[in-house]
Amino acid sequence: MSKNLFKESLKALKTVRGLALCAILIAISCVLCFLKWGITLSVNITFFFLPVSVAALLLGPIPAAIVGGVADILGAVITPTGPYFPGFTLNMIIVGLIYGIFFFKEKPRLWKIILVRLIIALVVDLALTPLWLHLLYSTPLVWAFWVERFIKCAIVIPIEVVLMFTVNTALSRLNSK
Repeated sequence: MSKNLFKESLKALKTVRGLALCAILIAISCVLCFLKWGITLSVNITFFFLPVSVAALLLGPIPAAIVGGVADILGAVITPTGPYFPGFTLNMIIVGLIYGIFFFKEKPRLWKIILVRLIIALVVDLALTPLWLHLLYSTPLVWAFWVERFIKCAIVIPIEVVLMFTVNTALSRLNSK
């Protein structure tokens, strides 16, 4: 991980183009809050991750983290599904940082998107989210709970990888022209 990566991504926030793109991606995230595809009662496919991955690809880790964090807060206000909890905002900031570290100034590669999504699954979906749910709802941290989270990841990750690869590849081609 290069220090220049963060410096370069910070420069994007000093340009009108970078700020406008962040604002547009946050607005798109807010619209995407309304789109959910329920597979089962506990498994929903959302498209909230796409604007964050686009911000990571085009602007870098810092703007992607900001897009993820601000979009999460606005999404909680626009479509509340429970009480606001800052741990979930931290999750989206971490997701933005991870996407940015792996995607910024890189050509989208399927293996890299799979790797990044697996890292996020381990750090955010299987470690932090159960902790936040435990703190928020006193959900027991038992083996069955992690099995359920793992099954959810097994269903959601392939769909997210395909969507992210498709969108990032198309944007990468447009951005290089």
